[in-house]
Amino acid sequence: VIEAELAGYKQDEVSVNVDKHVLRIASEKETLKDADDRKMLVRERIFRKFERSFSLPEDVDEAKIEGEFTDGVLTLTLPKKKELLPKTIEVKIK
Repeated sequence: VIEAELAGYKQDEVSVNVDKHVLRIASEKETLKDADDRKMLVRERIFRKFERSFSLPEDVDEAKIEGEFTDGVLTLTLPKKKELLPKTIEVKIK
């Protein structure tokens, strides 16, 4: 599980993708603020950008990664491949 706190971001402003065993979380956001004062006009541009990458282990099933975005927290669940999970074998003793 990977959790990322993304306060101030909306779900549609964040992208998550996987390429060659690297998971990437990124966002670009631009905001334009105008002053309400009639005597002065102030226009401010705020540009926020972030990117975070994680190298994934070989045993992660990339096709089954799931994400949930709730209250500014992105939670990604990275399941292991079934064939790599340890399995129990019953051994009969004669």
